[in-house]
Amino acid sequence: MRIALLIIIALLLSGCCHKDPVEDESYSLTDAERRIIPYDEKDSIPFIHSAGYEFPFVVTSVAHYTKNEYDFCEWNCCPSHYYTYEVHSAMLLSDYPELFITLTTSAQTKHYETAYIAIGVNNKYRVDFAIDSLGQLVVDEYTQFYDTLSVNEHTYYNVYEKPFNLYYSDTDSTVNKPESILLGSAGIIQIKTTRDETYSINQ
Repeated sequence: MRIALLIIIALLLSGCCHKDPVEDESYSLTDAERRIIPYDEKDSIPFIHSAGYEFPFVVTSVAHYTKNEYDFCEWNCCPSHYYTYEVHSAMLLSDYPELFITLTTSAQTKHYETAYIAIGVNNKYRVDFAIDSLGQLVVDEYTQFYDTLSVNEHTYYNVYEKPFNLYYSDTDSTVNKPESILLGSAGIIQIKTTRDETYSINQ
């Protein structure tokens, strides 16, 4: 009986997993959406801590690729029909303070009303910004918009600030955590922490 059941399962899996894949739709990023991540690989961006010490963020990688997405998969078995969407990403690294930042812009799809950029810090903290049809970040109820903002004697225009919205298994209130991030055309302008410290671009 057990052997018969295994044969039936194998037949079911082989029947659904070996069909020729069919791409139904493809979603691309616009040039404006790609420019939201303004970094090139090996860039070194000077930053300064609110206590006064300087450090660089180094862009360790920049990637541009498409991803396949299925409406539903079960038992590692996906339907033959799928759609693709374009992704643009960058990784930034600082040795001290130890910060690893990922920025990922994904195209609008049938499951997402807008394109969006997701920013992660140290694989624990994340914030998402929606992107409108003109390639601008969306100001929602959680986002503060600055027409102009002066940081380290440099003026930045059209800056967006948003709190990190997902804290992964880190409930220790004594730990200094990233609280919000400020983005502009230069990329990351500033990161604020729960201890009222800042990491700010220093150009």
